[in-house]
Amino acid sequence: MRSIHEYWVLVLNRLALVYIRFFNGCLQWARRFLFPGCDHGSVRRILVQRTGKIGDVVCAFPALNAIRAHFPKASITLLISPVGPYKLVEGVSFLDQVIMRKEYSRRHFIAKWLLDLRRTNFDLFIDLPGNFVSTVGGFRRLCFARVLGCRACQGDCAGCVR
Repeated sequence: MRSIHEYWVLVLNRLALVYIRFFNGCLQWARRFLFPGCDHGSVRRILVQRTGKIGDVVCAFPALNAIRAHFPKASITLLISPVGPYKLVEGVSFLDQVIMRKEYSRRHFIAKWLLDLRRTNFDLFIDLPGNFVSTVGGFRRLCFARVLGCRACQGDCAGCVR
């Protein structure tokens, strides 16, 4: 016979699974709604977002190398945070361009930066977050990719709440 403590642990585990499945479903639906189908064979320009400090960006190198192997002819741009190691990733062979995310205090500067990124016409947005992704954070990244005009979106923002 189970104790009350074991019973509540089971109940909470079940609730957590329901929560995760529900919000993963919501993110998957949002991704399908915002990005209705994309032929990955025609991808020419890829934007990879990896925020964090030096260790986070270095840990993303194997993933970036795999992206290069999967899309050998595509132009890969890495978007890093302002505290990221710009000099470290500047000359890496599997990246074509590195962009540092800007921290602006005024909205019109943010809009100008987003318009500059949008003019690049990225085909695919790949999100490589360094930590736990909330549903709100995943949805925010989906919207960011949509604002940039990307035709497809992959990564944790595409429906992988843990």
